[in-house]
Amino acid sequence: MAKVAKSDVKRLRRFIEDLVASKPKVSKEIELNVISSLMKKVGFRGPENKPGTVRPFSHDLLVTNPMLLHGVFTVHIHGKKVPTILYRDFKQYMLPHIEDVLAQLEERGLIEEDPNV
Repeated sequence: MAKVAKSDVKRLRRFIEDLVASKPKVSKEIELNVISSLMKKVGFRGPENKPGTVRPFSHDLLVTNPMLLHGVFTVHIHGKKVPTILYRDFKQYMLPHIEDVLAQLEERGLIEEDPNV
């Protein structure tokens, strides 16, 4: 598996820490575009939004524990076609997997210093 930049890991961690620290209501909607762009930088793929299909996020390090194994989350699309996820679903289905991947990246030495810093 390819290494990921330390700055990308920090950005994703900071986003999650800030989100959790804000103590949002369970019904708060989080823009998927923001979180998914941060997730892609640390190796997550998906989801693909094709009519009639549901494909969760995936990561090479989640082979034994694929995301959304125990449930599905609802993606809301508003008038401006901005997909969002409820904080409750994010915390229950996505966050444990993101934390697992970040821990595995660290354990396996797959986080590298940024060459541009």
